[in-house]
Amino acid sequence: MPTVTTYQDHPTLPYVRVVADWSDALAAYPAGGLNAPGIVNYYFSTPDSARNRITGDIDVRFDVTTDWTPTANQAVVAKWVQAGNQRSYLIEIEPTGVVTLSWSTDGSGAGVLSATSTVAVTPDALGRQAVWATLDVNDGANSVVTFYTAPTMESTWTQLGAQVTGVTTSIFAGSAPITIGLYDGSASLFTGTVHSVQVRDGINGPPIAIPQFDQLASGGYPYTFYDSAGVPWALTGSDAIYIQAADPGRPTSVAVYRVDATTGERLGALRPYVCYDGDCLPLSCGIAVFWDTEAPLDVPIYYETVACPTLAPCTVVESFTRVETSTWDAADTGQVYAYSGALANFNVDGAHGTMDFAAALDMRTAALDTGTTDQDSMAIVRVPALATGGSLYAYLLVRATDVDNGYTARLEFDTSGDVTLRLLEYTAGSGTLLTSSLAVGTYVANQLWAIHFRVVNDTLLVNAWPFLGGDEPTGWQVNFQDATHVTGTFAGPRFVAGPGNTNVPLTVAWDQFTVCTPCADPEEITGASPLVTVNSSDFNGSFFLKDPVRPCNDREIYICAPSVRLTDRCGGSGITFVTIGTELYRSNSTNVRAFNRRSPIASTRKRSTASTALRLTAVSFQDLEDLKQLLIPGSPLLFQGPPDYGVPDRYMDVHDLSVDHPLPNLTVQVRSVVLPYDTVDAPSGPTQGICGNRTIDTCDTYSELESQGFTYEDIITGLTSGLIGGS
Repeated sequence: MPTVTTYQDHPTLPYVRVVADWSDALAAYPAGGLNAPGIVNYYFSTPDSARNRITGDIDVRFDVTTDWTPTANQAVVAKWVQAGNQRSYLIEIEPTGVVTLSWSTDGSGAGVLSATSTVAVTPDALGRQAVWATLDVNDGANSVVTFYTAPTMESTWTQLGAQVTGVTTSIFAGSAPITIGLYDGSASLFTGTVHSVQVRDGINGPPIAIPQFDQLASGGYPYTFYDSAGVPWALTGSDAIYIQAADPGRPTSVAVYRVDATTGERLGALRPYVCYDGDCLPLSCGIAVFWDTEAPLDVPIYYETVACPTLAPCTVVESFTRVETSTWDAADTGQVYAYSGALANFNVDGAHGTMDFAAALDMRTAALDTGTTDQDSMAIVRVPALATGGSLYAYLLVRATDVDNGYTARLEFDTSGDVTLRLLEYTAGSGTLLTSSLAVGTYVANQLWAIHFRVVNDTLLVNAWPFLGGDEPTGWQVNFQDATHVTGTFAGPRFVAGPGNTNVPLTVAWDQFTVCTPCADPEEITGASPLVTVNSSDFNGSFFLKDPVRPCNDREIYICAPSVRLTDRCGGSGITFVTIGTELYRSNSTNVRAFNRRSPIASTRKRSTASTALRLTAVSFQDLEDLKQLLIPGSPLLFQGPPDYGVPDRYMDVHDLSVDHPLPNLTVQVRSVVLPYDTVDAPSGPTQGICGNRTIDTCDTYSELESQGFTYEDIITGLTSGLIGGS
């Protein structure tokens, strides 16, 4: 579950900093990433550059889903080419589950040193784990390598085993590119999903490469992008290696609500920073930082964080990152497959579920029990060749009672390179066409195609499209009503080599098979903070006049004893409270005097909120300018103070401002200020951030922002907020 931590650490104003930490909660959602097939010359890389040539302390982190006891070493991150002695550094997963960091002092094999974790990595049930390795080349006497693990890159790190010490050392500044998934083009092939990687110059130093594959859109070869450190990355290979976008149900933004601790009533959502979607702030490394600049004084409250939105989870998630022979065994989420066709024809190669075909008319089906009749299913199929002699057919089976009874969406890949979509229902193994053929595109050999099949009650909805290089069609290509099958809970992929097909023998690969619950009433995921009370006594028992959207203009309004001389109020400076005028609550009702009726007919509406005037004193010229600055934008202000004075917190729409000179000698700086206002609802919109916490306060130049790993997009979306104050 997410956690919420609060801090009352602003030095002069009654603000609450609220940190919503979703890093552990995100681990429950299937994440996207780089699907690496473990094939020679299939990898992501960035070319060598001066910034990539680390020679001293190094910090390497990666978050992957894989088999942590592989049959051979798997290289995750490498700057390592043996030809020409261009070895720099390399991190690998070994067959025993330990992690080894290697480096060369001179680029040669003879100069290679390494350190291996003293304890094997223990991944989660799906094989996911993040690893962090640091090399201190000289701690004063030795080199020290330390390994850490965490559920994800955003989670809390725990040291893995003991530190490994050696002689003082250095890293060769070689010219090799940084590669992910292998080294030298063919060595230590990695099979699985890489969610994110970080390489830093120095321990916790500035990032030189931070590709976050789990935040990218789906796509395959050719695929290029720039990471948030401004480093270019490019995919080498073909569609066998590609980016899979994260589960759409995985929260990417969250809201935080202020809650009355006495009644449990939500008092409103906190304003997110700069750009926002409603009340939601994008997560940055699993964390969202809010500042509550409108927290009531002397009132017990707490804060709740909520995902925006919370979607129904997927009951079946299948990434095929394991290795199986003559079976698909069970999906990542535990459901066991049932088959049509001999088990010897079903294998899992660490990246795909494969089906083998020896002859035309061979049919292979792998289905599992989803536990629900309403299903939102999706799978990706690789078409192994351009069909010859006869068509190839890919199916997605849903709402089935077994492999012979249910609905299927069928893609036909014909000998002309065309793709058509049809809907069928199967009863006792016999198929009936429900819709006519719909042309959905053309295909080439080894292309990936996605099938999305949603069944809710008696409505059948289907889309199909080229998975790489295209988005899912808007709306549904097939929308059909049928009630033949109502009880089935099975779903799964099927493939058939059609009559006369001469491509056989062939192997078909499936990937990213999921089944979610459509249109389910989601359970709200929340996390709550302990009780918080902002005590007015900690802030001089003062009133405050605030701009909720521009808190950098907020001002304390001092309350001073009447006996204090005018020119000495509150120490000779500040804005001081004088009084609030008579409050007028206007009627919004009217009446009509009807003909031949003694009494008028009342037409009633709720009475208006208070209209009155706030009288203040600006003790110095600067105090008056500060007050004017607060009023210039013209948006509603929040007047707030201790409950003892009987003036409830209220949002004010201030009318014409009047400034009076109480003494004929204008060199006396004291000014009397009157703010007539109507009480209104709270203004909407994001906050521009408190002083000291805005982007312009935290970094003087774009170069300084870049050195902290931020991009222009981060500025626009507000992810650069929260840099100050330990957040």
